[in-house]
Amino acid sequence: LYYIYKYIIGKFIRGSDIAKGLNCLQSIPLEECNFGKHKKSLVCDINYVLSISGKYTEAEKRMNEFVDTLTVYEKNENYYIKGIIYNSDMQMLRGKFKSVVMQLELLVNDVNDKKLYYEIQKAIGHCYRFNFLFDEALKYYSKTDNRTYNMSYYYTVCCETYCYYEPQKVFNLYEEAIEENRKYNNHNNLGKIYYSMAIAYIVSHNTQQALRFIKKAHKEFGNTKYHAGNLFTTMAEIYLEYSKKHDISDETVIKINKQIKKIDDIYKYLLLPIYIIKGNMKMIQSIESGYEWFDFPKTLENINYFLEQL
Repeated sequence: LYYIYKYIIGKFIRGSDIAKGLNCLQSIPLEECNFGKHKKSLVCDINYVLSISGKYTEAEKRMNEFVDTLTVYEKNENYYIKGIIYNSDMQMLRGKFKSVVMQLELLVNDVNDKKLYYEIQKAIGHCYRFNFLFDEALKYYSKTDNRTYNMSYYYTVCCETYCYYEPQKVFNLYEEAIEENRKYNNHNNLGKIYYSMAIAYIVSHNTQQALRFIKKAHKEFGNTKYHAGNLFTTMAEIYLEYSKKHDISDETVIKINKQIKKIDDIYKYLLLPIYIIKGNMKMIQSIESGYEWFDFPKTLENINYFLEQL
């Protein structure tokens, strides 16, 4: 019972302090806890929290090893579904968008749990959002009755999507999004809402409010130690710089590359808008060939449309 308590506490704490939550989960001795088959759920969760702590390469290796141990006889177990979702998320971070969607669409046929069904739809939606295919992303984010799960994640991903092209929808969702995530003590999501608000204000040409929410996002992610969140917020800073000068400095490009290096070179495809701004055709072509884009010309079109609004 003590180890079950630590498991619950570790998962709860990681929403406000990833490192502390990870330490709590890792302190549970796998050889001593009598979790039965649920021990695999613990291993799966440790691997996931390890990834969002910034140790993506190690987490990617562990998650691959975990998935390799799964058998067809475990297909109805929650840890099986979670393992595939988390492993697919690792691949998404490396830009294997098409492969991930194929895996997840096959997986969804084995899922009866409504929460896990939503997690799959959300993961597919992420792939489209990082392709700047926002309408497609929203179709997946909205595919299920979110009230069967908590609304906090739904509000958050909607803010992260609408901010690029329909800022008023972000402003309309803001209060409810904040309230829902505070219910669950999910400070990572609060940070995501803040950086989304910053981008929405940049699109709306409100520099003062954009700066305010950039500061709030950095503070939130600094507290939770979610390094990828700081990367997302730095991208908002880049868009703000571009909105003022219609260019970005070489120092800014160096800064964002250092941040990506710090988190094991994930999310490198996020540099595409920067290369478009700089007119760097060589790097645009490298980004095109290096990742599994759904429709690269459409991605370019949507990024250019976004940049034109700034």
